[in-house]
Amino acid sequence: MKHYLKEKIDYNGTLTTDIFKRYDIIKRLKEDGKFFFDYYIRNEYTPELVAHEVYGSADWWWLVLIYNDMIDPWFDWPLSNEELESYVKKLVPDWETNPSGYATRLSTEMTLNDAKKQIQLLRPEYLPIVIKNYYGIR
Repeated sequence: MKHYLKEKIDYNGTLTTDIFKRYDIIKRLKEDGKFFFDYYIRNEYTPELVAHEVYGSADWWWLVLIYNDMIDPWFDWPLSNEELESYVKKLVPDWETNPSGYATRLSTEMTLNDAKKQIQLLRPEYLPIVIKNYYGIR
């Protein structure tokens, strides 16, 4: 078992990785602009894909979320276009008979969703510092 999977929490009866644990090193790095860069999440990208692209491994998906204070990956992470349309249809149950209400809500939700696509990531060269502090490697 990989070391990053050892710390588990019970979430609705299922043991899962604790991504909500906060570490001071992340806060300190975020205070200095030299440690991060802006990143735009492309449609259909997941935290795992972003981590693989930026850090060379999907294993660091949790770092993408923590660095951006994303507590709930289901709602803090941007939805795909398809997911967004489905979500808005749930918010506007009469969407078929109320196309203007649906269009207005969809426009609002698209603006909010697009804002979520602009995130900041730890520069890859500083990943070893975080790993060293996270795992207590000496």
